[in-house]
Amino acid sequence: DFEKENEVFGVNAASLDTICYDGKYAMHLPPEIEWGPGIKITTRQAELRSPSKVKIKVNVLADSTLVDSPIVLTLTDQFGKQYVWLGGKLENFLTPGKWCTAYFTANLPHPNSLNDELKIFIWNHDHRNLWIDNFSIEFYKLDN
Repeated sequence: DFEKENEVFGVNAASLDTICYDGKYAMHLPPEIEWGPGIKITTRQAELRSPSKVKIKVNVLADSTLVDSPIVLTLTDQFGKQYVWLGGKLENFLTPGKWCTAYFTANLPHPNSLNDELKIFIWNHDHRNLWIDNFSIEFYKLDN
């Protein structure tokens, strides 16, 4: 949730709004803000040492219809080469003017290195007003 500033998720006090799904605040993305909340950590920090599954759940309110505003997941190696780009369309879960819950689940490959960069974020590609609350990310080891 976004009840206060959160450096890990890229949330500052100026982006918090009292229009929220749960609690006191949600993060507001106005149309001019293209990159929403998310994380940027190493695969070591995420404890991704083998093929894994990621489950993402987020509450979203959009003031108008979305066409292309995904939840994005990327993996980039230590040399800057991106080897995974996955997107889950928020618009598949949303009704304009109503809080909705969006889900994104994906299987991740074995990382090239424990120093690879993992990013998960919301891309406001449609440049709409979005409110984001209760952004959760869970990783699971896939059994071989």
